[in-house]
Amino acid sequence: MSLYLLDIIVSAVVTSWMICSYTSRQHETQRKGEFQLPPGPKRLPLVGNIFQMPRSREWLKAAEWRSEYGDMVYLENLGRPLIFINSYEIAVDLFEKRSANYSSRPSFPMVNDLQKWDWLIALMPYGDAWRKHRSFLHNFLEPPGVLGYKDIQYKTSLKLLKRLLHEPLQFERHIRTSIGAMIMMIAYGHEVEQAVSLFSISAAPGSFLVNVVPFLKYIPEWFPGAAFQKLAKRGRTFSQAMLNNPHDVTKSEVLKGIARPSMTSELIGDNIGEKGEILDEDVISRVTGAVYAGGADTSVSTLLTFLIAMMLNPDAQNRGQEELDRVIGSERMPTFDDQENLPFVNAICLEAMRWAPVAPMGGPHASTSDDIYNGYFIPEGTTLIANQWLMLHDPSVYTDPEAFKPERHLGAQPERDPVKIVFGFGRRFCPGRHLAQQSIFMTVANILHVFNVTKARDEDGGVIEPRVEYKPGLIRHPHPFKCAISPRSDAKAALLLQVVDSLDD
Repeated sequence: MSLYLLDIIVSAVVTSWMICSYTSRQHETQRKGEFQLPPGPKRLPLVGNIFQMPRSREWLKAAEWRSEYGDMVYLENLGRPLIFINSYEIAVDLFEKRSANYSSRPSFPMVNDLQKWDWLIALMPYGDAWRKHRSFLHNFLEPPGVLGYKDIQYKTSLKLLKRLLHEPLQFERHIRTSIGAMIMMIAYGHEVEQAVSLFSISAAPGSFLVNVVPFLKYIPEWFPGAAFQKLAKRGRTFSQAMLNNPHDVTKSEVLKGIARPSMTSELIGDNIGEKGEILDEDVISRVTGAVYAGGADTSVSTLLTFLIAMMLNPDAQNRGQEELDRVIGSERMPTFDDQENLPFVNAICLEAMRWAPVAPMGGPHASTSDDIYNGYFIPEGTTLIANQWLMLHDPSVYTDPEAFKPERHLGAQPERDPVKIVFGFGRRFCPGRHLAQQSIFMTVANILHVFNVTKARDEDGGVIEPRVEYKPGLIRHPHPFKCAISPRSDAKAALLLQVVDSLDD
């Protein structure tokens, strides 16, 4: 088939898609009656706002639109409705108080169909399958089950510190390895490589046209303009390896009777049928794979943000260290038993999550039926995105929101708890929120107890100012930066090594 003929076919299909979308919007106009759509930028015929959609840092554009259109900003991309929600109160009203209508997910063909991440619970549409998968997670990730992982998290954090002591310049690699190993031990009883960065890029709003025009997924890889298909192939390889490989290893160990305790081994053991078959094995592999995919990247990003914040805010670091010295002393390391007596260290963890949220736009929700809210019509099938970055930087809620101030979370009237926002809303909140908070606290407390985190210096002794910039994506990470991590004293270093050497693996 000639390229000319393919051009004609693609153009014809695109035109047909646009006409169908336009016809659908006309039906919508009849359904909404006297109610108006929420305000938003002027839409062009057929294509809507597709040329106004930002390709990255959507939260900043949505915040800009807020000043002109308000807390609900309506757009259309080739007939597909989208609403940015810039208000915490509205997010609670829709996603929690009306959760029956706003708990589904929009479809992302680049992620779901081409890269085959459709097994992730976070991407599943709301329904019986989603509920079944979440029920498998509940006993492991909610208290009291999640409390059983504190020993693994404690030991993992200490081993991380030993690596930082010996190779401080490799801090990012060590943090990534440590968090990945911790989650893999919990989920599988062994470790696995990371493979979720492509998912983060591909799921970002506006990142790929195929997410707006799903039929483009059928265009072959060699077709001009179909470079996304090559990225999809890489993502597909990673997603299937993450889903199957670690599960198969643990399954083999369970059948041989040599498996370490883990979510997978326990779920397999609890779901052996009368004939020795594993019941719901596909569900088991998905939920444990989702634990890794959902936790590895996010916790790493928060801990890297913590290091940046300590470099830029030495007073906060000093105050946290003073609290640790007062409560812990000099002869032992912090444990989870100390957490309630370390309010400022806890506040540092909260502020790291608020100051530079890992997922500024959260997870997109989708409406499953028409709705009226505050006099506005919200069509069935609308994608709704909570601007979590703006909610966490709202000057009417947070004093001087761009500043890193852990003390804002203390006192008789602390500012809004960022945990209410950063882990999502309603029925689609992050199921691993308790696990993540435990891991972040233990790592932050131990780093502050043993190390000073300061700005790095160049060969001439000049201070290197860190770049406070983040890579685009649904899950964002800081751009590579340099920092100096050094023991607070020889005694602290010796204590660390003594405690690590005494650990039982």
